[in-house]
Amino acid sequence: MMKTLLKQAGKIFKKIIFVVRLFLYGSFELALKQHIEKEMGRRMDFFMMICFGDLIGLPVPNYLTFKLLPFFLKELPYWQRRMARGRETIYDKMAEYGGEF
Repeated sequence: MMKTLLKQAGKIFKKIIFVVRLFLYGSFELALKQHIEKEMGRRMDFFMMICFGDLIGLPVPNYLTFKLLPFFLKELPYWQRRMARGRETIYDKMAEYGGEF
């Protein structure tokens, strides 16, 4: 009888710890993680725009583009779709990072 009570108390304690961990994760870490992922995506878009901007109509005189192409070959179609959505123009994105045309 005592063993079953201890097992049940242990299960309840584990559930309480799990719920508290989820609450703390949602309260503190989740917003930070989402912000970091969004910023990482924006910086990756900016980097790809500098390297492969000629694929979407920006003149980019860079001979290193062909050396970098094999590393980004899988990502290029998705990046082109994101850039073609039209939420922000390319010039807005460049101005956001300090570039001027």
